[in-house]
Amino acid sequence: MISLKTIPFKKDKQKYLKANVLSYKHRKKQNIKHFYLEKLKIILKYKNLNYSILKNLLLKNNINLNINILYLLLTNLNFYNLIKNNYFITTISLHLLFKYI
Repeated sequence: MISLKTIPFKKDKQKYLKANVLSYKHRKKQNIKHFYLEKLKIILKYKNLNYSILKNLLLKNNINLNINILYLLLTNLNFYNLIKNNYFITTISLHLLFKYI
C-alpha cells in the first residue's frame, strides 16, 4: 500500500507551480471546500439565515471562520469565481459548522 508520505509532493508542487497549475492535493482540497460551501449556501437559503444569525451561530460554537468574507461569498452571485483561488476557509471549520446547523 502506498502512503501519502512516500509520494514526493514537494517535487510535484514545484513542477505545478512552474506550470501555474494546482497540484492534485490542492485541487482535492478545493473540491472539498466547494462541496461544503455549496451545502452551506443551500442551508442558509432554506433556513433564511441573515448575517447576524450566521455570526451568532459561528461565535456561539467557536467556529473560526472569517464571517464577513463567508457572508459575502454566500450572498454573491459570482460565488464560485470568488472562492476559486482562495484558501482562507478551512474544510475542518466548515465541517464543524454543519454539526451545529
